[in-house]
Amino acid sequence: MRILLPSLLAAASLRADLVQDVRSSIAESNFSGGERLIESYQKTAGVTAESILALSWLGRGAQAAKRWDDAERYATA
Repeated sequence: MRILLPSLLAAASLRADLVQDVRSSIAESNFSGGERLIESYQKTAGVTAESILALSWLGRGAQAAKRWDDAERYATA
């Protein structure tokens, strides 16, 4: 039980940070960095609600930047 609790807390922290980190990447127009963050997260946690939310932020950012091809790619991922 002692081993499980720290693991759960670390996983919860990663989830909360993913969306924030992806949004920071978008603010810096670093869409490829945001993609890498999501890919890295999904390798350890799989596809989760948080990773889907982060991907949706990439789509919103691409749309705002008028990067239409990227926005469509994120929307269909």
